Amino acid sequence: MTEGTINGTLPPVRSWPAAELTGVDFDPAPAELMHKGPVAPFELSQDEGWNWLMTGYDDVRTVANDPRFSREPVAARQSTGFPRPLRAAARRRRVVSRS
Repeated sequence: MTEGTINGTLPPVRSWPAAELTGVDFDPAPAELMHKGPVAPFELSQDEGWNWLMTGYDDVRTVANDPRFSREPVAARQSTGFPRPLRAAARRRRVVSRS
């Protein structure tokens, strides 16, 4: 605590004109997918396959509650999520560190 708050004085309050906000622009790639519809397929980077982008509330709830859309097959897969160049660099570091 600062001395000002101990004495009962508060720091000045700054205004934020949130009522004037019209929205936040999305990154161009997801924005393009969202304009295609509430459900759109997209490719992941580094040849990791493809997924579905779901932006409709009802669609997301349907998929989230359907046991056919389980995470288990994906969770069992050995993937670090690192791009392939980083995997190659890590492999080289392991080889060098063994020397």
